[in-house]
Amino acid sequence: MNISAWTRIELQSGSLAYERRLGVTELGFYWDTVFERTADTIQHVELEIQQSDRMDLVDLRNVGNAWLTLKQQFPLLGARLEEREEGKEVFFVVDQAQLVRSRPEEIEYRTVSSGEQAQAIVDKVVIEQCLSNDLPAKVLFLPRIDQPNIFHIVVIVAHCITDGTANTTIIRTFLDYLCSASSRNTTWPLEQRLALSVASEEVDPNRHLSPAKKRWRRAIGYTIAALRASKISGGHTLPRKVSPVTRYTPARSSRIDYSFSKELSNLILQTCHRNHITFGSAYPVIAQVALTRVLCRRYIRGDISQMEWQFRRREPMVTGGPLSLRPFLDQEWFKQGGASNVSLAISFFDYTLPFMPLGSASSILPGSALPSFHQLLSPQRFLLRCISIKRQAAHLIKHPLFLEIAGARMPERAESLRNFGSHWRRDKAAPKDLDDGVISAVEQASKSPVWTHGGSSFGNADLLLPREYPTTSEPSAAALIRIRTSTNHLRCRPTELYLGATTIRQQLHLHVFSDSNVYDEETVKEWLEEVKNATTLYLG
Repeated sequence: MNISAWTRIELQSGSLAYERRLGVTELGFYWDTVFERTADTIQHVELEIQQSDRMDLVDLRNVGNAWLTLKQQFPLLGARLEEREEGKEVFFVVDQAQLVRSRPEEIEYRTVSSGEQAQAIVDKVVIEQCLSNDLPAKVLFLPRIDQPNIFHIVVIVAHCITDGTANTTIIRTFLDYLCSASSRNTTWPLEQRLALSVASEEVDPNRHLSPAKKRWRRAIGYTIAALRASKISGGHTLPRKVSPVTRYTPARSSRIDYSFSKELSNLILQTCHRNHITFGSAYPVIAQVALTRVLCRRYIRGDISQMEWQFRRREPMVTGGPLSLRPFLDQEWFKQGGASNVSLAISFFDYTLPFMPLGSASSILPGSALPSFHQLLSPQRFLLRCISIKRQAAHLIKHPLFLEIAGARMPERAESLRNFGSHWRRDKAAPKDLDDGVISAVEQASKSPVWTHGGSSFGNADLLLPREYPTTSEPSAAALIRIRTSTNHLRCRPTELYLGATTIRQQLHLHVFSDSNVYDEETVKEWLEEVKNATTLYLG
């Protein structure tokens, strides 16, 4: 593997180190961190020791050794971030000496008396700033007093060094190291590991083309991306409170969940398979018809004016979210470990759905009965909209200039976030000429496109995060550790509304992250309830 992205340097301490500039997507997420650590990821895993004579697994020394080995395998976990040229450039610096020792703040080890106390710690972490430029990752290790064979781990990682795939790698590998002292004798050559830990631009499969051809591809990709972006305007989402200062108000992150039974989950996925779609193609349509029910209910009650109702019924709805680039990058990098390396390799997608489905209920008036799902969207039209999402996805990823299109708007995004982050770091407040008056849904759409929600369907998480450890043991060997529950949390951006879906141990789970400053919790719960009901009706 090529390590040319990294430069070898010698620190004043005499320690060997390497540095590289952040890629453009990494840079955008770096400036997110300047704004109250927006987008930091939190994983909470509850675990059970399967053998009563192996309580040494939760010994502080064992935990520390496992974390050190993890850092040596994935050196960005032990990196620090340095701004230069007044923040115009940001570098990762990996000091070899820091990979073989842990600072006190990297591992927080404390006992808890119950699962509720562990959850309270997680809830606090979601609203606190735990990381810094010198600490891009840390782990909380929480053994239980009430049940000594139960323990919790909470891993907090900066988004500029991780994504969904990398997060599962961290948990899976860390648990393997906890279970196997012998595996920690493995030597991880630093240059080899750094060669995997590069920005996605460095492993673009087209990077070997001539400069002229690369410029041409980038120019065409930018043009296509700009044309697509120009078609996105207006839009609307759940009723919310937004003002000019909302962008400068740190989000109050909230999460709610719903889990389907195994039997119903199986029916839902079978229905998707039978209709040649994935749940990822179906859930944007489910979310749209669920939102329509929420809006109908408010219009019927008189909570939405006639003007706003007429506006909303004509507007398209746009959803967006993260898209893994790993399968599309250099295949040598992918096969040698890039497929699951702890580094950032994502872009973003957006899908457009036509105006909210009102079907035979298009003439409803205040005081009318609430339309059923089938009155709003028949099963046939539901499937047509799912197929539209499927086609949009295929059109996006199968385009011969997919990577150029995906990367075209990243520099603009990074620069916008840099300007905002720099302002926030300086003033810790909104510009003084902005007021806090609530803007109507119509006004919001007139100022900039409004995404209905973000989100993604992660698919079957069991393929990436097994339940029992060590994973390297013989099939007949008894497990030492078993995952009881696993949840992800996100430090939301202002106005964020994110609908995610994951299948774990044959159960489909839905979760919504939202900014509680903007979205009323009861409204979000109502929407998720409608999402659950729509999923059951159309797919179950």
